[in-house]
Amino acid sequence: MQNLQRLCTIAGVILLLFFTPLVRAITTLEMAKQRGYITCGVSTGIPGFSYPDNNGRWSGLDVDVCRAVAAAALGSASQVRYPLRPGSALKH
Repeated sequence: MQNLQRLCTIAGVILLLFFTPLVRAITTLEMAKQRGYITCGVSTGIPGFSYPDNNGRWSGLDVDVCRAVAAAALGSASQVRYPLRPGSALKH
């Protein structure tokens, strides 16, 4: 009987260790909802795909896709941010 209890205890600890990271994991969508925007990596300076105008407003196919994702995930196409400079790192 003690062997069965010991086996059940060990199995419970193993299951707890295995499932704990899964329970605590946060999805990318949940992170974006908490931040209130998505960060979208686009190429810089390629007219037709992604290009900022003189006012800093981005346009192009890549940008349109990012806006569509923001609208679907967060309810507004304006809830998206783009890198400010070529080669800038994306931050969460």
